[in-house]
Amino acid sequence: MLKDGFLNVKNSLSLDLVSYNQLFALKVKSDGAHCGTISSEQKDMNMRYIILTYRADYDIIYYPVPLKYCGLPRPEVLQKAIRSLESEVSRLREKLKEDRGKQEKIYKLEERVVDLSNENECLKKEVKQLKAIIQQSDEFKDLKTTSCLTAAVESLKENYVEDRIYFKESLRELIAINSQVVHQAVLLDRNVEIGSRCKPCAEAKYERRPERPRKC
Repeated sequence: MLKDGFLNVKNSLSLDLVSYNQLFALKVKSDGAHCGTISSEQKDMNMRYIILTYRADYDIIYYPVPLKYCGLPRPEVLQKAIRSLESEVSRLREKLKEDRGKQEKIYKLEERVVDLSNENECLKKEVKQLKAIIQQSDEFKDLKTTSCLTAAVESLKENYVEDRIYFKESLRELIAINSQVVHQAVLLDRNVEIGSRCKPCAEAKYERRPERPRKC
C-alpha cells in the first residue's frame, strides 16, 4: 500500500507527512470532543508521521507510520540532494521541450488531415457533377468531348483514391504520435510529483519506526 501511495497509482490511496500536532488535530477532527487535549509528556515537536489514507466507499481509514527524528542532515548531504533535484528538473524541462516539438508536429498533421478532408469533399462533388452531366446528355454528338469527360472522371477517381490512402496513413501516424505524447506526459507528471514530494525530505532526515496500522 505504501508503494501504491508513493506512485499514486490508486485514487483511493494518498500519503501525507504531518507533525504530531497535525496528527492530533486529525484525530480530534475524526473523533470529535472525545480526544481531550495534548499533554506535555506527549508533545514532541520533532516527531513526524507518514499518514497513509485509504478512502473506501463509506469510510476513510488512516494508517499513521511514525518516523524517528535523527537530527539535521549534514550540509553536503543537502547540497547533494539539491543538485540531484536541480539535475532532474533540467532533464524534465528538456523532455518537456521535446514533447512540445512533437505536439507542434501533431498540430501540423491535424491541419493536413483537415485540408485533405476538404479536398476529398471537393473531388467528390466534382465527380458527382460530371456524372450528372454525362447522365443528362441524351445523345453524345461530340465523341471527343465525351472521352475527355470520361478521362477527367477517371483521373478524379484516381486522385481521390491516392488522397484517401495518404489520409489514412497520416491519421495512423497522428494517432501513434498522440498516444506517445500522452504516455510521456503521464510519466512526466508522475516524475514531477514524486520529485516535489522528495524535496521536503531533504530538509530533515528521518528513520522509520514500525508500528501496527490503526484506525483514527
